[in-house]
Amino acid sequence: MEAIATFNPGRTPAPVAAARTQVSGLIEQYQPRILRVGVLLSYLTVSALLYLGWTQRGNQHLTAESGLGYALGIIGGSMMLLLLLYPLRKKARFMRNIGPIKFWFRMHMTFGVVGPLAILYHCDFQLGSLNSNVALFCMLTVAGSGLIGRYLYMRIHKGLYGSKANMEELRRDAQTLKQELAERIAFAPQLLERLDAFEKQTLCEGALLLTRITRKLTLGFRLWRTRAARRYIREEIRSHAGTQSSTELRALRRSLNRHVNARLESVRQVAGFSFYEKLFSAWHVLHFPLFLMLVLSGIVHVFAVHVY
Repeated sequence: MEAIATFNPGRTPAPVAAARTQVSGLIEQYQPRILRVGVLLSYLTVSALLYLGWTQRGNQHLTAESGLGYALGIIGGSMMLLLLLYPLRKKARFMRNIGPIKFWFRMHMTFGVVGPLAILYHCDFQLGSLNSNVALFCMLTVAGSGLIGRYLYMRIHKGLYGSKANMEELRRDAQTLKQELAERIAFAPQLLERLDAFEKQTLCEGALLLTRITRKLTLGFRLWRTRAARRYIREEIRSHAGTQSSTELRALRRSLNRHVNARLESVRQVAGFSFYEKLFSAWHVLHFPLFLMLVLSGIVHVFAVHVY
């Protein structure tokens, strides 16, 4: 079997080695995204704090007018105002050299979660006067909008802090992965047929609108079913094991499975890029006015609390 022969030692020509390095980078880049442990723990912590605050509302001995409850309101409101620093860092000339953009983006996301959480504890997860309710619902709307924006941002960028992708580059990467994988798993034509069918159905070029919508909705299931076809790799490797050790065969199977995952992910990104790019553009137009509404309602709330 040709694929197993890749384990044989030998000197690799420089151009071939460079091409393999490029493909290896693409395989790593297009692995399905899995939440890192730190991010997962932060999500679980915020969820636990929300659950605790909701179930203990009215029994936390926090008052919005004084003490810790008042301090949480000041902290949360300040964090929401500081969210303006990220767009200023990107657009304002006087801030262009103040720290890396990644730092400001990370701060923007952190304050966009911790700020609303502090304000929810400030109000003890309960409704109050009219002006406070308006400010609260404006804040919740902006926070929800921010979560949606983060999801859309991830769909059109190379990771959370990477540069923005473009369709030409995505198509080129997908074609490279397709060609290299076709050579590596030529011994499993059934799997290649499944992959080609998945690509054709997912890209659905020239298909009717209803067909495109249906295939978008069923993408997750079709992706799972196509990944399951990786069993052909295991079966073919077992039947052509030859003199290769079990360790080498496991490494080969793992490498080929990652290549299959990368190709599927690249096709998924090509299919959804234009859609998510348009959604992100529309979200960007809507999100800033919502934020200004939050700032205005917050100022009115603070003024009303301290004057009346």
